[in-house]
Amino acid sequence: MTPSLYILIAIIILGFAAMAFFIKRLQKPTAPVADDPTMKLVLEFLKQVKDESSQTRQEIQKGMDNSNKAINERLDNAARVIGAVTKELGQMQQIGKS
Repeated sequence: MTPSLYILIAIIILGFAAMAFFIKRLQKPTAPVADDPTMKLVLEFLKQVKDESSQTRQEIQKGMDNSNKAINERLDNAARVIGAVTKELGQMQQIGKS
């Protein structure tokens, strides 16, 4: 057997050993997430982000509701003005006919 064949066999054995090590490591139960202080900080940060985004969403919704209300009032006023102008034009047509 040549030295290159020995090196190839050694590399293959090392590769299988590394795969076995990583598979064993993945199968090991990890410490509970609740006990990890880093995870506690991350969860607290995520809760703050969620609360702030919820508050921002509510503020945006209030702003949109106010804008819609103002637009509806303006449209109602425009409809009243158009109705009054149409009525006046009808009266002007009656005067013109007579």
